[in-house]
Amino acid sequence: MRLAATGALLNALDFVDSNFDKEAERTYIMQVTCEATQCNTNNAEVDARVRKVAFECLVRIAASYYKYMGTYITDIFTISVKAARTDEEDVALQAIELWSTLCEVGRTPLLLLTRIPIGLLIGCLIGVDCAWCAWDRHVRFQALV
Repeated sequence: MRLAATGALLNALDFVDSNFDKEAERTYIMQVTCEATQCNTNNAEVDARVRKVAFECLVRIAASYYKYMGTYITDIFTISVKAARTDEEDVALQAIELWSTLCEVGRTPLLLLTRIPIGLLIGCLIGVDCAWCAWDRHVRFQALV
């Protein structure tokens, strides 16, 4: 059921302009999509497909609604790094594709505005241990000792 719902969302994203203009509706769509990237029930095969499609949704959202991404970038960073480092290959590739899309579409350096250093992002995505960050609900940065 969740896979079908996530797939339906992916197919409907081209038609939700008016929803993304309203903060409450945009936040709900982003919340549901981000939660789907963490899908973990008793069916590992279906869960991985849900997570992959959820990241495909985020890729399409980033491409179509980039101007709204700043609000959600910390959560996107956290879930995409986790997926890139620990999830199945298909899911990890979509998490990396999300950042590729954000970089391609963005005219304003979103990473600079949110203070996520590009070196940190790349290091986290490829699995390099990083002394820059401490994990919490949000990513927090610390100075090198």
